[in-house]
Amino acid sequence: MKQAPGRAKQTAFPLTGVDYEILQLVRDFHFLTVEQVIRLRSLSINSKPKVQIRLKSLFDNKYLDRRSLPHVGVGNAEFIYALSTKGMNLLKELGYSGFSRFRPDEFRRFAFPHLDHALAVNDFLIAARLLPDSIPQITLSEMRHDLDLKKTPVRVIVERRLPYGDRVDEKITVIPDGWLDFRMEVSGRPKPRRRCIVLELDRGTTSIAPFKQKLRAYYGYALSEE
Repeated sequence: MKQAPGRAKQTAFPLTGVDYEILQLVRDFHFLTVEQVIRLRSLSINSKPKVQIRLKSLFDNKYLDRRSLPHVGVGNAEFIYALSTKGMNLLKELGYSGFSRFRPDEFRRFAFPHLDHALAVNDFLIAARLLPDSIPQITLSEMRHDLDLKKTPVRVIVERRLPYGDRVDEKITVIPDGWLDFRMEVSGRPKPRRRCIVLELDRGTTSIAPFKQKLRAYYGYALSEE
């Protein structure tokens, strides 16, 4: 069949090992900026232009979705990336599961304060992921993002004291911002020491009453077997 005049022949976009690694990282953290990808791949900040080109190529070829972050002043806008449907399907074919609960259209409508919170959570989780690079005795056995934890919320019953001294049982849903399971090799111990950390990242947006309720909930959560 003849190619139509003036229409360039389209060629397939060959995915590299780096492309697959980036797609897997976006799957793990749900939303990533260029700087966060650089940190996760332990690259120099001088590599930023190359990483930007690679991410844009994945976006142009429909493997990633993106949206710009609020931008003030001169310079280029910064983007945040998430898996597109095509990217999710590719990773599913490779056996991956546990994808973001947000569809691409929802990602584009996601309110910035929530997106900003997700990026701050990612900064903490990225530091946790990279910790074993500095301390080889420590391993991160498991990491859960709050967007993953929202799929399996934990409900605890805690006692709440009323103003006049009465006490009532209160059922509270607990969804941490992150959950980390660390293991550490200790000299003289046959098994590694285990420490689980629950992350609650407050950016000054929670009033006193809900904050106290969160503290009660985490106390009950710590005592539960969940």
